[in-house]
Amino acid sequence: MPLWIAREPVPDNIPNCDYCGGPRRFEFQIMPQLLSILKENDLDWGVIAVYTCLDSCVADNSYKEEFVFKQDVELKNI
Repeated sequence: MPLWIAREPVPDNIPNCDYCGGPRRFEFQIMPQLLSILKENDLDWGVIAVYTCLDSCVADNSYKEEFVFKQDVELKNI
């Protein structure tokens, strides 16, 4: 389960995998501390949560598109 920075918005329905139709699960999150390493001023986020197919969908050796939810920093929700 992701460590959200605010109560809302959070995803309430993660879409199923586009390739096999199976469920996705939370895999990892990217925290905003990465911004200090990137030294990029045009980026901002609260949490980026990555959800991947439960079955990993590796029918061939190509990359597969997964689902990402970006929670922005909004002071009213903190």
